[in-house]
Amino acid sequence: MAAMLAGCVTLTPDGPPPLVKRSGKAPKAALLPWYTNDHQLANTAYIQLKTCLEERNIFRFVPRDKVEYAIQHNGIDINKTFGISQSEAKQLADALEVDYILGGAFNVVKSLKLNGWRRDIASDMRIYRGSNGQKMHTLLSNTSMTFASAEQNADLMSRSAINHLCSQILQYSY
Repeated sequence: MAAMLAGCVTLTPDGPPPLVKRSGKAPKAALLPWYTNDHQLANTAYIQLKTCLEERNIFRFVPRDKVEYAIQHNGIDINKTFGISQSEAKQLADALEVDYILGGAFNVVKSLKLNGWRRDIASDMRIYRGSNGQKMHTLLSNTSMTFASAEQNADLMSRSAINHLCSQILQYSY
């Protein structure tokens, strides 16, 4: 059980992963808007994750406005608890002509610590193969176990969660 949790919990605020660029042409991907309870923070996190992955040549992302149009035009509900279905992922991948679809949730959770309340982040990222819509990975990040003071703001926790997600994605070859 502890080994399972170790993959999704960051114990100290994570710094950015090493800036090592992968060689070759990065696959084309669509990053769906987050399912969230804090749109402002989620929009910032969206940009941070996109930047982290593009700087390391992991993915080349379709512009967000095209992604949002495809979601709306195809009538896909990205706010479902367990993410989009395999057929919806394939439908979006075909519409956007991408190799991968990334989507998930990014939520602020109020956590009571020994020294007060803190706004933590619980996030997940699902990665789907564009060719068939199959879910390849579900990656989790949760800052609630982080050893940081209650004064640590949600922006720091957000950046830590994004750095953690980016590091997890870097472990796979796409």
